[in-house]
Amino acid sequence: MSFNCKSEISYPAEHIFYISPLPLVSFTVPEYACPGYETIVANGSKSRYGSTHHWTLSENADYSQLHDNDTSFIPHEIDYIGNWSVSSDFSFPHFPIRGPHSYTVSLTLSNRCGIAVMRDTVLVTLAAKIGYDTTTFYDTSIIILLNESSNFDSWQWTYSAKVDSVNTNLTDTLKQSTMYVLTVSDSACTDRDTVELVVNLYANAGPDRFICQGDSVQIGNSGMTLPSGWSSLWSPSAHLSSRSILNPKAAPLGTTTYTLWVCDGSNDTIEYDEVTVYVDTIPEPEFSIEEMDTMYYCFSNLTEPYSISTKYRWLFSDGDSTDDVNPCHQFPLTGVDTFFVISLTAYNLCDTVTYTDTMWFDSTNQILTFEDTFSNEFLINSIAKLDIEKIIIKAYPNPFSAEVNLEFSVPATTTVRFEIYNLAGAKVSEISSKTFSQGKHKVKFDGGSLSPGSYLCKAYFNGEVKVIRLTVNR
Repeated sequence: MSFNCKSEISYPAEHIFYISPLPLVSFTVPEYACPGYETIVANGSKSRYGSTHHWTLSENADYSQLHDNDTSFIPHEIDYIGNWSVSSDFSFPHFPIRGPHSYTVSLTLSNRCGIAVMRDTVLVTLAAKIGYDTTTFYDTSIIILLNESSNFDSWQWTYSAKVDSVNTNLTDTLKQSTMYVLTVSDSACTDRDTVELVVNLYANAGPDRFICQGDSVQIGNSGMTLPSGWSSLWSPSAHLSSRSILNPKAAPLGTTTYTLWVCDGSNDTIEYDEVTVYVDTIPEPEFSIEEMDTMYYCFSNLTEPYSISTKYRWLFSDGDSTDDVNPCHQFPLTGVDTFFVISLTAYNLCDTVTYTDTMWFDSTNQILTFEDTFSNEFLINSIAKLDIEKIIIKAYPNPFSAEVNLEFSVPATTTVRFEIYNLAGAKVSEISSKTFSQGKHKVKFDGGSLSPGSYLCKAYFNGEVKVIRLTVNR
């Protein structure tokens, strides 16, 4: 038995041939859809000749401010893979459809002869959204909830057996925990947003805290008192100075959410509140790069470990800078061979660390690459031969006015040399080579003669290179 993708073949008597055409993909989707689940329905009944089919639904949104390890956002792309024929109607189960967004629907058919792909777009314009500052209050409060919905014709607030269709924004006196529902509609769709505002008179875990690993912080509220016979209990109890007082000290080894339970004399839970202690460590910045267009690149932030408290600063040697998590950058075309330095600085309570890489511009061929193909002494090699990525250099204070400490650890006896460059690539200072034994060391650099601005400190470890950014500020 044989297989052939052609439309015309010969048929020897001793063989049977199966003819398979190229896959044909065709589907329809509505131009507009409502928010919710399974509101986008694709009809692929006209697709043919696929042994497998692959649906993809993607939310077209800007995720440039999200770190790759940030899992707090709603999924924005889901794949659905099946065998053989495509169903007449497919509604993308378990995918939250939200407005105001557009969505790309993609269908891929494949067989032994080839692959066919089709894409289309669906718009979701209506979106219900309640704007608020906090959800937990510790006394009777006047609250204002904002109607931040999109593209609605009518609205209705529902709360405490009350209905308000007059006031766009809602003002209420919050005396007890209350659920607020905002319903908005247009000519075809309805959407809802819900928020529960909680009133705690006794359980106050305090605001979220941020510490460095190894430090401690007080949580709870020292000003709270409980009625006679009542008790409090924290969970989990690990790394707390006490689990039974209202304001213990917490020293968790990793980010931990603590719950404060308040119980009456019968040991029944009356209230509870939560606080998260975020534990930071020294960040290790790194990034990857993807070419999008001529001299236009997008950068993916790969800094580890991920922490919501870590902030970022990108610096491009052509003069641009940004605080975006995942920026894109248009490099300028020049008439001469040159290089561009890209540095990513990650900083939190624990430290400030900079990772630097270099792109080489070939003016003859008008291309921008990372290849180490030229002899410029200033090229920074980010790929280590001596576990260079495991060596972390700390500079403090940074920014500095006169003198900065360069602290580092080496795994074995190592010859170390430091060179200081300005952003134009010119060497402006250096620290002579010295051999250091295994362990942690500190070198002082006198930058009193440097002009205010940013510099790159190039550290050689047995010839391998590590780079951090220094800032002189006077």
